Amino acid sequence: MIGNNAGFSFIGNVGKDVQEAHPVWKEFIAIIKQYEELRLAKYFNEDICAQLRIPGKEFRLFQDGNTWKFKPIFFDKHKICGLDHESVKWTVKNKFAAQPVQLRIEALGTLYPYHDSSAMTILDASNCDQLKFEKAAAGITASVKKSDAIVPATKEPAFEITAKSDGTSPQDATWTKLTQTFPAPIDFKSRIGLGVWIYGDGNGEILDFRPFSGDGFASFQSSNYVKVDFKGWKFFELLESESVRISDYKWPKSGGYHVYDHYTGNARYNDVRQMQLWLNNLPAGKECNVKIGPIKALVYKTIKSSNPTVVVNGLKTTFPVDMETGMYVECRSVNDCRLFSGAGECLKTFKPTAPLPMLKSGANQLSFTCDYTDKAFPMRAKVTVSAEGTPLK
Repeated sequence: MIGNNAGFSFIGNVGKDVQEAHPVWKEFIAIIKQYEELRLAKYFNEDICAQLRIPGKEFRLFQDGNTWKFKPIFFDKHKICGLDHESVKWTVKNKFAAQPVQLRIEALGTLYPYHDSSAMTILDASNCDQLKFEKAAAGITASVKKSDAIVPATKEPAFEITAKSDGTSPQDATWTKLTQTFPAPIDFKSRIGLGVWIYGDGNGEILDFRPFSGDGFASFQSSNYVKVDFKGWKFFELLESESVRISDYKWPKSGGYHVYDHYTGNARYNDVRQMQLWLNNLPAGKECNVKIGPIKALVYKTIKSSNPTVVVNGLKTTFPVDMETGMYVECRSVNDCRLFSGAGECLKTFKPTAPLPMLKSGANQLSFTCDYTDKAFPMRAKVTVSAEGTPLK
C-alpha cells in the first residue's frame, strides 16, 4: 500500500458482528488503519517506497521511539504431515544475521484414512474417461487413459495422464486443464479433503487437484498442489486449499484461474460441480507421465495435542499449551508468546520452557514433535519460522 501509494478496501462484510465472531479482524483493521495514515501523510521517502514495491519482498512495520520504520522479514512455512512422517524434519535458510527464532505453530485438522468406509471415490480408472482435455497453453498436448499399473498399497487400478510441451510456451506457463463434470452437483458433506496415490516420473511438473463449484456467475474452488519431483508411488493428503502457487506460475486469465477467482476461498463442498486437474511446469520436449490411483474425498477430523516442541540445530523449546485444530501459537520473543483461538482471540500468554534457540545465518536444521495420543490419525501442524533484517534507510 505504501510502496505503490495504493488504498485498501474490503469486498466482504467486516462489520461489528464479524469482528466479534473473529477478533483477529480487529487487529487486521488496526494494522491497515496505521498503514493508511502513514501512506496519506507520505511519511516514507521514495527510496524506501521503491524497496517496498519489489515483488516477493516482505517487511515489518515497527516503531523506534517516535519514528516509524520498516525492517525486511522472511517467513518460511512448513507443514507437518504426521509425527512419524519425513516432514517432521526440515531445513530453513536464514538470509539475515543470527537471531533468536520467531515461530508460529498452527494445529491443523486431519482426515479419516484413505481405506475407511466413509471415503467417497470421485475419480478412478473405471470412470477416468469422464476426465476431458478442455484447454491448454500453446504447444501443449495431454491425454488420459486407464493404466496397467496397480497401487501397491491398496491393490486398486490407476489411470494415467500424459502431457508434453513442444517449447512454444515458457515452462512456467505450460498449463493444461482436464475436467470431470458431474451430471448433478455432489454434496461432499464433511469430506473436505482429498486422498490420492501418485506414481511420479520426477520431471517436476505441478498438479492441481481442484474441486470446483460454480454457477456461471461466480466460481469457488479449492486448489491442492502436488509437485512431481519424485519417482515411484507416494501418498498425498490434500486438505488445506492454497493459493500461493498461482503466483509461482502463469495460468489463464479465465476459466476459474483468474487471480480474483483464485483468492476467494474454498469450494462449496455441498455443491461441487466439477473435479478439475490442472498441470503446469512441463519441461520442453519431454513427455511427462503420472499414474494416479483413485481420488477419494475423505472425512475431516479435528484433533487435540499439547506441548508443541520445536528443535533448532539441536536446541529444544517446548510451548506448554493445550491446542485444538484451528488454534495457533505466536512467539516473537521469550517474553511475547501467545495462544490464539481459531477465530484469532488471544486465549493466554505464556513463556516457553527454555530460551528460544538461535537461528543461524544460512542453513538451520529443525524438527517438530508434541504430545498426541490419538494414534489412529496423523498429527498435522504448520510451523512458520521468521527472522528479521536491519531496518531500511
